[in-house]
Amino acid sequence: MRKILSITILSFLCFLPSCDIIKEELGIDLGGDKNSENQKPQINVNVTKTPCAYFTFNGHYNDESGNDKYAYGNPEPTFVAGPTSGTKALSFSRANGSKVVITDGLIDSSSMTISFWIKDIDEGNIFWVTSSNESYGSSEMMYLSFTNGHLRYVMTRSHIASSWYDLGHFTHNTIDDGDWHHIVLVSDHNILKEDYITTSLYIDGMLMDTITEEYGAWAEKDDNERHFGTGTKFIIGGTNTPNMKIANLRVYDEWQLPADEVKKLYEKCL
Repeated sequence: MRKILSITILSFLCFLPSCDIIKEELGIDLGGDKNSENQKPQINVNVTKTPCAYFTFNGHYNDESGNDKYAYGNPEPTFVAGPTSGTKALSFSRANGSKVVITDGLIDSSSMTISFWIKDIDEGNIFWVTSSNESYGSSEMMYLSFTNGHLRYVMTRSHIASSWYDLGHFTHNTIDDGDWHHIVLVSDHNILKEDYITTSLYIDGMLMDTITEEYGAWAEKDDNERHFGTGTKFIIGGTNTPNMKIANLRVYDEWQLPADEVKKLYEKCL
C-alpha cells in the first residue's frame, strides 16, 4: 500500500513544471542525450589555459570562449555533419569562394596555439590574417595553405609579398584521405631561436614537423614595420578557397600548448 501511494504521489508531481528537479533529487535517471547540441561544449578540456576564441561551428558562429569574438560568413559556407555524432561543421566551396571572417587578428601574437578539425581538403588557402600595416604593399600575413599534399604556414608579410615558396612547408602524414584530422599549430617569435618564428605542427595528437622563418626583432620597434599585434581580421577561406570542412576552432593567445595537452585536445575536445 505504501509503495502504491509513493508511486501515485510521484506521478502527480511529474505534471508540475519542476518535475525534472524532483526526479533529480530522488535520484531518478532523467534520460536524454548527454551530447545534445544545446549542451555547453567543454572549453578547458584539462588544459592549463582557456582559449581566447572558441568557435565550434556547431550550426552557428558563436564564440564559446566568453570573449565575444564576432564571426560571420560572406559568402556563407554550409553546415554539414561534424566530426562526431550530433555535431556540425562548416563546408567551404571553391566554386562560390566560401568565407568566414572573424573580426580579430586572433593569431597575430608573438606566441600562440591554433587548433581545429579538417576534412576533405584540397589545394588552397585554409586561413589567413590581415594586418593594419601594409608596408610591403599588402596587408596579408600569417596564412596556412594546403599545397601538393602538404600544409604550408608562412608568417610574415615580407615573405608573402616576395613569394618565397620554399618557406613554411611541413612534412606530415596524409590529411586528404577523406577522414577528419585534428590540426594544431604551436608558434612563437624570438623564443626558441633569436630573430626567428618557430612553428610546430601536430596532427591527430602527434608532432609531425617544426619549421622556422627568419624575422628580425628590430622590426617590432618600428610602427610602420611592426607585425605582431597589428592583425585586424582572421579569415577562413575566401581568397583561393579550397573545398574543405572545418570544425571546432580554438585559439590560445600568448600560449604555446604543451605536447601532452595537444594530445588531450585531440582525444577529448569533441
